[in-house]
Amino acid sequence: MSVKSFLADTFGITELRESHEALGTGKFWILMGATLAYVVIGVALMVSAVWPGSCDHEGRRLAGMIKKYGCSPDLLSGGAVEIGLFVWLWSMPTIVIVAVAWSWIHHFRRKRARTTQWSK
Repeated sequence: MSVKSFLADTFGITELRESHEALGTGKFWILMGATLAYVVIGVALMVSAVWPGSCDHEGRRLAGMIKKYGCSPDLLSGGAVEIGLFVWLWSMPTIVIVAVAWSWIHHFRRKRARTTQWSK
């Protein structure tokens, strides 16, 4: 294995190339731009929001995110930036739950359609 292919595998460049080929140039760059915008908006809101209350929301990685989610209801008593941060924080878990539910619903609908098709 060459250093170039090792680095490509380590940093996910191979997967990005595969995604680019599967989606096409337009869709790929729209998704990359949307992802970057989502992260930039989140960072801007985290930096500029004032966390009300005495809740300790500091921390790194997973522990810090869990603390932030625990303290997030306090954000609803703040201004527009704090409410925006609350919406941003809870948007990803909501999107994941909706995507999983949608996938399950469509999986069982397709499975039922195949079952009824075979029973005829």
